[in-house]
Amino acid sequence: MPLRRLALPGFIALYALVVLQNAWLHEDAFITYRSVDNLINGYGPTWNISERVQTYTHPLWFFVVSTAYLLTGEIYYTNILLCWAVAVAAVLIMALRIAPSLGNALVGIALLCASKAFIDFSTSGLENPLSHLLLALFIAIFFRSQPTLQSLTILSLVAGLATLNRMDTLLIYLPALVTGYWHLRSLQAFRAVAVGFAPFAVWEIFSLCYYGFLVPNTAYGKLNTGIPALSLAQQGLYYLYNSLQVDPITLTTIACCTAGLCYTKKWRQLPLLLGPILYLAYTVKVGGDYMSGRFLSTPFFAAVLLILHNLRFAARQHLYIALGAILVIGLVTPYSPLRSGLDYQSAPGNHHIVDEFANYRTSTGLLSALITDAHYPQHQWVDLGHTIAEKANATELAVTTYTNLGILGFYAGPHIHHLDALGITDPLLARLPAYVDADWAPGHYARIMPEGYIESHLYGYNLIADEGLAAYYDKLRTVISGPLWTVDRWLEIWRLNTGYYDSLIEHAAYREPSEEEKDLSQARLSPPIKLPPDIDSRALEAGNLYFARRQYDRAEAAYQEAVRRRPEEPSAYHNLGAVFIAKDAKDQAVAAFQQAAERGSKTAETYRALIWLYRKAGNGQAAQQAYRLAARHIEDAAAGAALSEYWNSGR
Repeated sequence: MPLRRLALPGFIALYALVVLQNAWLHEDAFITYRSVDNLINGYGPTWNISERVQTYTHPLWFFVVSTAYLLTGEIYYTNILLCWAVAVAAVLIMALRIAPSLGNALVGIALLCASKAFIDFSTSGLENPLSHLLLALFIAIFFRSQPTLQSLTILSLVAGLATLNRMDTLLIYLPALVTGYWHLRSLQAFRAVAVGFAPFAVWEIFSLCYYGFLVPNTAYGKLNTGIPALSLAQQGLYYLYNSLQVDPITLTTIACCTAGLCYTKKWRQLPLLLGPILYLAYTVKVGGDYMSGRFLSTPFFAAVLLILHNLRFAARQHLYIALGAILVIGLVTPYSPLRSGLDYQSAPGNHHIVDEFANYRTSTGLLSALITDAHYPQHQWVDLGHTIAEKANATELAVTTYTNLGILGFYAGPHIHHLDALGITDPLLARLPAYVDADWAPGHYARIMPEGYIESHLYGYNLIADEGLAAYYDKLRTVISGPLWTVDRWLEIWRLNTGYYDSLIEHAAYREPSEEEKDLSQARLSPPIKLPPDIDSRALEAGNLYFARRQYDRAEAAYQEAVRRRPEEPSAYHNLGAVFIAKDAKDQAVAAFQQAAERGSKTAETYRALIWLYRKAGNGQAAQQAYRLAARHIEDAAAGAALSEYWNSGR
C-alpha cells in the first residue's frame, strides 16, 4: 500500500525531472521576449520601437511572460521555470481530474515522458505548455459536466483563452463547442459562448486599435507565400513522416486513440477527437513547420487525455505490461527525451525539418547552464547583439538585416531597427509574396528586398523605388507609425484590411523576380549592420535619391526639410532650384538658386543656372550680378574658367 501511494507522486516527479532535463529556450521565443522587454521598458508591445507591429502569435502567453519578467527582471531562468511550472500544472490536472484511476494516470504520464514532441515543447519558451494546460482544463470540465448553460460558458471561456494563447488552436476546441451549443441551441447558448470568448474579443479590439490588424504579422509572413497548396500539403505530410521517424510514439498514440474511440463507439467524446484531427489537417495544409514536433504536441496531449480517461485494465498485470512497454519504447527510441543528456545527438532532419532542441541544447539548455558559471544563454548571437547595441544610441536607430532575429534582436536592445527579409517581423515584406524558390523551407519564405526600403529606415523618408509599393507603404506607415486616433489612420485601417490597396503591389513581379533582381536583393542586405547618416544631412541625401528617380514632388519636400534644418547651407537651395527647373517652375527656381548664391555656393552650376534663367527672363542686369557673385565664391579655377566661357558665349 505505501508503494501504491508513492506511485503517482513518483511518476509526477519523474515527469518534472524529464522536463527539466530537456529544458531549453528556442531562438524564436526571443522574438516574443524582445516585445516583452519593449513593453516593460515603456516602448509598448512592439518589435521595432518605431512601428506598432505584432510579431508574437500568442497574446496570452505574451502577457504571462511579461508579468514574470516584470517581477524578476531576468529572462532566461525566469522563462525556463515558468514553462516548467505550467507544464507540471497541466500534468497535475491530467492525473488528478481526468484520469479515473491511479493506473490510468501512470500510463498517461509514461506516454508524455516518452514523447519527444511533447517534452521538447513543454519548455522551449514558446506557448505550447500553456496550450497543454488549457486543453487539460477544457477536457476535465467536459468530462465532469453535463450540457448546461453554465458548463458551456466555462468551456467557451477556456477555449477562448486557448484561442487567445494561439489563434489556430481554436480548431481543437471547435467541434466540442459546436456540439455543446447544438445540445442547447438557443439565444442563451449563443450568449454563453459569446461571454466565454469575451477576453479574446477584447484582445481583437485592442489589436485592431493598436496594431491596425486583427491577426499577427506572422500570419501575413507565413501564410501569404504564393506557394501552391499542393506543395504546402506535400511538405505538411513530410512533417508527419519526420515525426514517425524520430518520435514514433507521438503519432502512434494519436492513431491508437482514434482507433480505440471508434471501436468503443463512445460518440459523446468524438468531438474531442475531431478537434485534434482538424488541427493536424490544418498543420498539413499550411506546410507543417521547420521545428520537428512543435505542432504535434497539443494534438498528442489531447489523445493521451482521451486514452487515459477511457482505458480499462482487466488485471493489474496488464497495467504493468503497458507501463513497461511504454517505458521500454521510450528508453530504446534513439531520440527519446528519457535518454537525452549532455551527449544528446541530433535527430536526422529531412525536407528542412530539424531537431531544434539539438541545435540549441548547448547554448540555451538548462543542463548546460547548470554545469557552468557563465551567463546563459551562451550563443554567438548574444555576443553579436551586444556588439550591435554598442554601435547604437538612444536617439538614432541603426538598421540590421540579419535573418536570425530572436536572440540577436533581444540582446541588441530596443534602439536597433531589424529588417527581416523573411517578413516574419516586417510589416511591408510580410505583405509581399515569397519569391519562387525550389528549396523553400517551412516558416522561412524569403522576400525580395525592395530597392530603397532599407534607406527608408535609415533616412526617415519613403525611398522605395517602386512607386506603387511606395504608395502602399505610405498607407501602411500611417497605420503602424501614425497617431492612433486620427480619421486618416482609421480610414487606412479599413482600406488595408479590406484589400483596397492590394493592386498597388505587383504580386507577380515579387513572386517571380529575375535572377538579376534576386542578386540585387541579396546585395542590398549587405553589410548587415547599417548606421544612419548624420541627422542634418538625411533630408538632403533623401532628396538626391528622389531627384535621381525623377520623383520631383518627393524631392522638393525633402529639400525643403533640408533647408529648414540647415538654413545657411547653400547645397539644399541649389538642389531645390534644380527640382523647380525640372518642374518648369522658373520663378521658384530663380529664388532657390539666388538663395544658394547669397549663401556662398561654391558650385559653378548654381551661377550657370542663375545666368541662364535671368537671360531667359530678359534680365541682363541680374545675370551680371550672378556672374559677379560667382567670381567671388567659386574657388576651383577650372570650374571658374568654364563658367567664364559660358558667360562669354552669351547663351
